[in-house]
Amino acid sequence: MDCTVMKRTFPALMAGDLPVAETAQAEEHLLHCESCSREFEAYESRFYMQYEPAGKAMAAASKAALPELQVEKFQAALKARLQGDCPRVEGLFTRFLGNELSRAESDGVAAHLQGCEPCSRAFEAYEGRVFGQVEPAGMALEAAAKCAPPEGPMVGFWNRIAARIAEDRRRASWRRMTWALNAAALLIIGVSLSYLVAGQAPV
Repeated sequence: MDCTVMKRTFPALMAGDLPVAETAQAEEHLLHCESCSREFEAYESRFYMQYEPAGKAMAAASKAALPELQVEKFQAALKARLQGDCPRVEGLFTRFLGNELSRAESDGVAAHLQGCEPCSRAFEAYEGRVFGQVEPAGMALEAAAKCAPPEGPMVGFWNRIAARIAEDRRRASWRRMTWALNAAALLIIGVSLSYLVAGQAPV
């Protein structure tokens, strides 16, 4: 093997891709050719320097304890959630929080929440959202109760309104009675005049 062919085999020789016979010939040539031996050492040095950072990182990673893979555990939990009671329980959150379930249903949901961490976290989040919406209204009602006006003036106000209504009704009744009396008087006067006229008429 001449030097030109030898130099072309450096990459394959370093990667271990040469056949056994050609590898033996390359090693024999390097033992007897000082020039090719020096060039191969330089090539070898550049080769290892190129991969040294990656090698150090791999060595450090091999010494560090890797965290336990949770993929299988996650897939098993997801499968259990899809096939188990989780969707049904999550659909009962509103009624469970509002105490609208039967005793047996409520106990079943409570037991599921105690044993299912994902559903428990989901219920805590739902409960937080519900109370987050209700709390401002409760605070407003409490503030309104503290600022309520005293009862006395309101009672007096409604009493005055009732008295005014009764007075208006009384006046309306008196006006109706006055109109009735006036109409009866006019009727009597009219009848009397008709008799008088009839008595004075010639026979």
